[in-house]
Amino acid sequence: MRALKKKLYLIYLFLVASQLHLAYAQQYTPLPPEADHFDLLPSAEYFYDDSKQLTLDQVAELNHMFLPFREKTLAPWSPTTWVKTSIKNQGQEHLTWYLQIDILWAPRFNVFSVSDGQAKQLLALDSDSAFTDRPIQERMLIIPVTVKAGEQLTLYLHYSSTFDIQSLELFSHKALIRYLTRNNLFNGMVFGALLCCFSIIAMQMLIRPSRSSAYLLLFILFGIVWLADMSGYIYQHIWFSYEHIYPQLPALAILMTLVFYFLFIAHTLRLKRNTPYLYRAYLAIIFSALAIIAISPVIPPAPLVLALSPFAATLSLLTIYIALKYRLPLAKLYSCNLLFHVGFVNILFVIKLNHVDFPLHIHSFTIPKIGFVLEVLMFAIILAYREHLINRQQKTSLQQQLESSRQLARMKEEKNRLLAESQQRILDYASHTHDMAQPIATLKMAIKSINKQENEKLFEHIDNTINYTQNLFTSIINTAKGDYQEIISHIGLQQLFDYLYLRYQPLAAGAQVTFKVVPSSLKVVGSYYILSRIFDNLITNAIRYAGKGKIVIGVRRRKKALEIQVLDNGPGISAVVLEKISQPFEQLNKTRLKQEGFGLGMYSVKELCTKEGYQLEVSSKRGKGCCFSIILPR
Repeated sequence: MRALKKKLYLIYLFLVASQLHLAYAQQYTPLPPEADHFDLLPSAEYFYDDSKQLTLDQVAELNHMFLPFREKTLAPWSPTTWVKTSIKNQGQEHLTWYLQIDILWAPRFNVFSVSDGQAKQLLALDSDSAFTDRPIQERMLIIPVTVKAGEQLTLYLHYSSTFDIQSLELFSHKALIRYLTRNNLFNGMVFGALLCCFSIIAMQMLIRPSRSSAYLLLFILFGIVWLADMSGYIYQHIWFSYEHIYPQLPALAILMTLVFYFLFIAHTLRLKRNTPYLYRAYLAIIFSALAIIAISPVIPPAPLVLALSPFAATLSLLTIYIALKYRLPLAKLYSCNLLFHVGFVNILFVIKLNHVDFPLHIHSFTIPKIGFVLEVLMFAIILAYREHLINRQQKTSLQQQLESSRQLARMKEEKNRLLAESQQRILDYASHTHDMAQPIATLKMAIKSINKQENEKLFEHIDNTINYTQNLFTSIINTAKGDYQEIISHIGLQQLFDYLYLRYQPLAAGAQVTFKVVPSSLKVVGSYYILSRIFDNLITNAIRYAGKGKIVIGVRRRKKALEIQVLDNGPGISAVVLEKISQPFEQLNKTRLKQEGFGLGMYSVKELCTKEGYQLEVSSKRGKGCCFSIILPR
């Protein structure tokens, strides 16, 4: 049984090998009368004319140098190529077939037919030829070929182009019409989908302008130009100068598409912020593409585009890896899009350009069209989803703002309540102050009945003290009313010093402290009442805590300012203690006066200086005393 299986297997291999041998030995493509379409590329052969000067007769003698066309790969230059293929009419009637050739652009293209040693030129195009010079006015190059009954015809194609022939097919008239109809229908669907996406994104950009939408619109626009040129529509309907513009158009359209593709990816993935090194690689590709465009009038761009393509594909694959690894925004959608780009444009298209057989019969130029439409649709989905995320974020933000407004309203209501309570306390305080001021006024009236001449200085001191106390009460009541205004005037510092000396000399003498005033003729602009309150507190504190020593008050000239100093030679004070007593209701534990304070003196000084724009400075050394300085602008 095993021997029988082995024999059958050998017979099968023999039959397959014999069929392959017959197919390989077949030197022409038979044209049976019932068939209407033939693919001539499998039987075609090619030959590079390095001299670029060989004639048809010379090439015909070099048949042994022709190689199978399927083995031909993309060339980085524009070689002069000869392609030959043979056909034989097996019918009994003369037939006219249509040879359809797909090639992006060739500055020179000639087609010859040879039968029984007789040559005939079917097509002669060069860089000066117009579109109307074609035998059939179609966007694809189509040449009618008449084959007599039983005739074997050898076709020679002679051209120079970086882009190779992608299809070489023979159609009957009906089959050609069907083929063109299907092809135009497919292209219409492609361009219709692209224009639909372009219109939707353009309307979205009018509503909400963004750089992402602008990059995507330009990407679609140049992609449409590229696909339209690839399909032959630009060559058919929009004529350019063949020699100067059109040869570079496909490569330039591809480069501009690549530029805006990478700009869109870099901006929407925020590569500049998320992955700066990848962003720099994107910029390198973009500037390389722009540099190729800049030098395209001097150097043909097609070979440089082919050289740049692997780097762009590698960078796209690296972007997929990094986007998924670092979980960049919309990473999965972008990865699908980049796979479409790399798969259809960089891999499948290039493989097909190198004439690698596919399991299905797919035209080379169909692959980038499908890939580009999928890319644009994926980009549209990305933009729509991104817009959805933005709208959701805005909705969340509005809800947060609304909640913040509600909280602010509640806080404002609470603030108003607290202000009302505070105002009520101030009014109560003002009422008590008013009641306290009444006996002071009565005391002042009683003092006036004393004989002033007997003790003039004591009388003046008591009168000034009572006036000062009444001013304090008045200030408190006016502040509660909300109409308090300071009286600003030119103040003679000697007048202020005399008042302070007269008021605090008895208190200092009782504490065994020497109190001195340095005379001054200077004047300042300010509130006499505020300055009195500041130095009242400073001198009172100095007498309380300075010990048995000296207290001096005087003024020093400073640049654009006057510095009034209160100095003592007491035990000094540390910065920590100074910070403590600057807070309300804080005071030192030990004082030498019988009258205890309330811990508001230094706090009042600090607040009054801040309110008036004065500068308070304190310097102290342990065991040597303190210096309190009030700096007033002149």
